[in-house]
Amino acid sequence: MKAWADRTSLEASSKVNFFSRVPPPGQGIGARAKEPLAVGEAILKIPLACCLTPLPVLDAPEFMDRVLGIKSDWRPYLDTLPREFPTVPLWFTPEELALLEGTSVDALLAGRHIANRQDLDGIAAWCKTQPDVFPTDICIGIEDLRWAASVVASRAFDSSAVGVALVPFADALNHSSASPHTRMDDRGQMLTFHLERTVSEGEEILNCYGHHGNTQWLLNGGFVDRSNPFEDVVVTPADVASCTLAHLRENRELQVRCPAPSDELGSSIADGRDNREHVQDRTPGVEERAVCERNVCEAQDDDGQEHQEEAEEEEEEEDDDGSTALNGAVCARLSFLQEVGLLGDHTFSISSVDLLPDGLATIVLVLSMGRREFAGYRSRSDYVIDLASEDVDADLLQCLYTVLLRLVTALEQKYKTSLEEDLQLLARLHEYLEEPVVMGTTPKRRRDGDELATPFLPPGVRPENLHNILLLRVGQKRVLQELRRHCEECFLSGDEDEGEEEGGEARDVTTG
Repeated sequence: MKAWADRTSLEASSKVNFFSRVPPPGQGIGARAKEPLAVGEAILKIPLACCLTPLPVLDAPEFMDRVLGIKSDWRPYLDTLPREFPTVPLWFTPEELALLEGTSVDALLAGRHIANRQDLDGIAAWCKTQPDVFPTDICIGIEDLRWAASVVASRAFDSSAVGVALVPFADALNHSSASPHTRMDDRGQMLTFHLERTVSEGEEILNCYGHHGNTQWLLNGGFVDRSNPFEDVVVTPADVASCTLAHLRENRELQVRCPAPSDELGSSIADGRDNREHVQDRTPGVEERAVCERNVCEAQDDDGQEHQEEAEEEEEEEDDDGSTALNGAVCARLSFLQEVGLLGDHTFSISSVDLLPDGLATIVLVLSMGRREFAGYRSRSDYVIDLASEDVDADLLQCLYTVLLRLVTALEQKYKTSLEEDLQLLARLHEYLEEPVVMGTTPKRRRDGDELATPFLPPGVRPENLHNILLLRVGQKRVLQELRRHCEECFLSGDEDEGEEEGGEARDVTTG
């Protein structure tokens, strides 16, 4: 690599060994100081021209730009890349993937991930139609694409100039969110790394990849940051909308005088696609979310805004149980939220530092508003409701916290184990290994005399992956417990404010 760098304009400090074997508790290969380094020293200056950047290809399928661009001149760099990623979930065994069930990583793997199997199949088929890019004597298979996607997911840096880039030398710097020595300074066509604190001789030099949750670190990087304060649970807008709808159905006082949907908005319900068996009074599941999402998509058309206004202004017209009317009102709100960008493919991250993202709360509050409240909301310039600074109606807040408790229960029920069971298994794993597992190292096992003790690990499960999965599950379950406590405390606070008053006027999503 040094000879390759000398042929380019890339500047790597001679005081640093960028490809040093890092012993525990390091992470395999890393950068190590050959001599003491001072604050402010530049250890890397990398022109964007020395990075692998997306190769624009006309009519390429989605994600194609992230796995192309490899030429023979890059061979020295490519040879430094790992050929396998055993701790990245894309490379997990079926038994290891099963242990992710219920986690945010499991949900994201099944969705729009960079290595989604459907996308990789499409890319592989497209490659065969591009002989100018891929000569016919080169066979590009699914495993090749999975490897390329894993390289990008685990090692690429965000770039203000080209979106994403593979940065030689810099990707050898391991991550620390608690005590990094350096961070990338993105200057467009030049990427630089200066030291923010001193480094002793022989010390590993750590970079900060950003402040993300362990969901992203495990999904893309194959590691869990135990110093990371951002344990997180990823929630989709469909999860939030489904739990809100289930709450509205369960509480009949919230359904009185719901507006009948307009013909267009109500078509997905009135033509038999209401699928009421999927929206009973219980915690909603995958099928309910699919029905909810489908209804939103079918309700949205070129005249969506006009139809929303018609739906909100319709005279009362209930069927026997108010279900059709409720669906129409909710779909009108969902359609509006979709139009203003609050309901889409993005997700919400619940963490200890942000237990209730404003966007998530906004969806619940809007769906629970009365007609006059919703009319006022639609006249806002900023559609995200800031709970910290805005005065929100007490009844709406009660709806919000009730839905959040339902959401917590729904997310907890996805796991097959309890927090206590995970903690017990984690303790057993630590005892078995005698020390925390480090990515890329061989675990130390207990011995009875000269014989290797029989491991308790399930077949097909590697100890380092079980360790990361358990840390992820424990962190996410603790976040959910914290959110539950927060909601319950808010309920108690509300009860104290109301004194001994009970009941109260029923909320009406049509009159406010």
